Amino acid sequence: MRSRKLDIFANLKTELEDARDTADHYTQIVIDGCLSELPEAEEWFSPVDDRQAAERVRQYAEGVRKVCRLDTEIETIDTKTSTSDTKAVKPKANIPPLETLLTDFCNSKAATGDWKPHRVTHNTSYHKRAFRLLKDLTGVTCVTQLDKQNARQFKEGLLSSDYKRSTADSIYRKVSAVIDWVIANTDHIEINPLEQIGGIKGATNTSAPPMTRELMVKLLDTCSSTFRDVYRLYYFTGVRSNELLEKTTWETVDGIKCLQVGDTKTEAGRRHIPLHHSISHLYGYDIEPFTVEYNKTNKFNADIKAALGSVVIKGEDKAYCLNSFRQGYADKLRAVEGSPDSLIKALMGHAQDDVTHAVYGEGWNKQVKRMKAVIDQIPEL
Repeated sequence: MRSRKLDIFANLKTELEDARDTADHYTQIVIDGCLSELPEAEEWFSPVDDRQAAERVRQYAEGVRKVCRLDTEIETIDTKTSTSDTKAVKPKANIPPLETLLTDFCNSKAATGDWKPHRVTHNTSYHKRAFRLLKDLTGVTCVTQLDKQNARQFKEGLLSSDYKRSTADSIYRKVSAVIDWVIANTDHIEINPLEQIGGIKGATNTSAPPMTRELMVKLLDTCSSTFRDVYRLYYFTGVRSNELLEKTTWETVDGIKCLQVGDTKTEAGRRHIPLHHSISHLYGYDIEPFTVEYNKTNKFNADIKAALGSVVIKGEDKAYCLNSFRQGYADKLRAVEGSPDSLIKALMGHAQDDVTHAVYGEGWNKQVKRMKAVIDQIPEL
C-alpha cells in the first residue's frame, strides 16, 4: 500500500509539472501552490494501511486535479482558447450549515455500522465538540468557507490551547474526516484544506506504559476477583481493549485453541491468536457480561490505575490501563528468541510491510502451530 501511495503522489507531481508548462499565468499560480503542498500532504496521509485510507488518498488526488483544472481544457500559452465557462469549483447554492452536515455524517456512521451502537452517543458528542472548536476558532459556519487560511487558523488555535498535542491532533483529524465524508458524499466542495496543510506534527506518543510480569502479578493480587480472568486474557493475547469485548469468538484451528478476532477495519486485524498454555482453561470464556456492563472500559482502567498508578514517560504522566497489556505483549513477543517481526505483526493485527508476507500465500493465520510455539515461551505468571 505504501508503494501505491508513493506512485499516486509521484504521478500527480508529474501531471502538475507537465500542465504548468502550458498553463496560463493564473493556473500556474494554483499549480505552484499544490506542488509546494504535496510533500506535507503525503506525510499527512501516512500510513495508508486500509481501504478507507487508500480512498482518501485517491479523493485528494482527484481534488487537486480539479482545482488545477487538469480535467478541463485550460487556456494555454500557445492558444487563445477561452475556458471562462469551465468551472473547477461546483455551485455553492443551497448548502446546509456545518451542523447539519455533521449530523448527516454521524447518522451515516451509525447506519452503516462503522460506529458500534454503544459508541454512537460518545462519538457524536466528540465530533460536535470538535466542530464547536472549529467555529469558535475560525468563525466558519459553512463548509464552503473552509480554505487554507482558516484551516491554519484552526490548527494554530488548537496548538495554542491547553490541549495536549495528541489531543489537538485528534480533534483536528476528527474535523478533517468529516470534511472527507462531505467531499465523498456531496457536491459542495472538491478538496479538503485541512489535509492540504497537514496535521499537527510532533503529537506526543500516547502509548500507555507496558504491563510487565511483575506488575501483572501485583495487579492480580490487588484487583477485583471479577476481573482477573479478563486481565489474563488481555495479558496473554495482546488484543486491543475493544477487540476482546466486541469482536472475538473462540475457534479451534489445527487442534489449537485460539481467540479469533473479526469484524475489524483492516484485513490484518482479522486474526487467530493461540492461547498460552497457562490460560487454555479460559477457552470459551463468556465475555458477554463484561461487554454489556463495561463496554466503555472505564471501570477496567480505573481498577488498573488504582492498583498500579502511573509513571512519567517523556515528561508526561501516563497511567497504567488496558492498553498497557498490549504494549507489554509486544515486548514479551520480541523477547522470545527467534520470533520474526512478521509473526509479531500478525499477532498484533498490524499490516505487513514486506510484500512477500502481505501478498503471497495465506499468511500467518495458517501457521497457528508456529505462533503457539512462540507464545508458549512467554513466562507464566
